[in-house]
Amino acid sequence: VRNGGGSGLLKDMPRLETILKEIKKSITIPLTLKLRTGFSDTTINCVDVAKMAEQCGVEHIQVHGRTRDQGYKGLANWDLIKQVKQAVSIPVSGNGDITSIEYGLQRWRESGTDGILIGRGAMQNPWIFRQFQDAIEGHEPYKPDLSEKKAVLLEFFEMLREEMPEIVALGKMKQLAGQFTKGLVGGAQFRQKLYHSHSAEEILDNITVYFEVLELQRTFGDGMVESNSNKDVGFVSCELKMGENDCATPEIRHTKAVAVHQ
Repeated sequence: VRNGGGSGLLKDMPRLETILKEIKKSITIPLTLKLRTGFSDTTINCVDVAKMAEQCGVEHIQVHGRTRDQGYKGLANWDLIKQVKQAVSIPVSGNGDITSIEYGLQRWRESGTDGILIGRGAMQNPWIFRQFQDAIEGHEPYKPDLSEKKAVLLEFFEMLREEMPEIVALGKMKQLAGQFTKGLVGGAQFRQKLYHSHSAEEILDNITVYFEVLELQRTFGDGMVESNSNKDVGFVSCELKMGENDCATPEIRHTKAVAVHQ
């Protein structure tokens, strides 16, 4: 960003236009673009960028409803995402604060976007995509039991250890734990134990003990259950009323993506 790349391109639309045109000329697969709403609150330009991108041959736009200056603070502005959708004829997907099925379906419907993107919500709840599909099809959303949650944590940690040095894997595991344990009984205490673990063995022991205690006693630590939502987000329930065409399975294609984002 400091050198004008990434979301810095939002401040230099002529340069971004040149980049998009050159990429489009050099590829045969679809070109997509992910962007934020602007660099700052005083330079909101996502609609103008989207229009320009469409003219350059971009075939799908994903909009994160925050500015670069916001980072991940505050609420995502889905009104701006809706404006982008209304301004172009190509597919648009929205992103920001989707950590529950109800909120995601509400934003999807109200914005009129062609899809939604889920980031941190999937770290808290890796089953959220399956649950969305269940809800759209009119089924009760899938609820993993404790044994499955434990298995996912252990599998993730083993994958980390296979791909990177142990010290790095420990840090990544603690990072995931900060998201994954929200909404679990005694999650705050469990998270602190993981944060203070200094080896893979300690991590594994703490995971095993935590889930064994939950399975036997249905409680852990102070027994409190934290909210699993962004503290800045006020979630509102909504009725699951989707049209027949809203449930279409998206076509999976190889694409060239450009991110004007971080």
